[in-house]
Amino acid sequence: MEPHFFRDASDRLTHDRADIDSSSFPEVCRSVADHFNLNPLSELVIGLDQMFWDFTDGNLTVELAWDNWLCFTITVKEADAEALVRQIADFLSETRPPKLDLSP
Repeated sequence: MEPHFFRDASDRLTHDRADIDSSSFPEVCRSVADHFNLNPLSELVIGLDQMFWDFTDGNLTVELAWDNWLCFTITVKEADAEALVRQIADFLSETRPPKLDLSP
């Protein structure tokens, strides 16, 4: 299955995964950060029904987030980071294959 991408209201490329739950969020973020040599650019922000955490390699910045509407998302913080978002989506597809919902 190909990763799903869309553009948010600010025209930023976003990848979403409805099968990554809130309890997995910190682990997934650390896995992504380790694999792509990313460092936290901010503290993990935890709200009632959402979490946000920005990561950078010193040049490119992405936001990893979770909320109860889209679940896990990766969003570019600047246009140059679009390739990184696509690479992270591919990495997650390989290491955490999407779970298919086969309900009627």
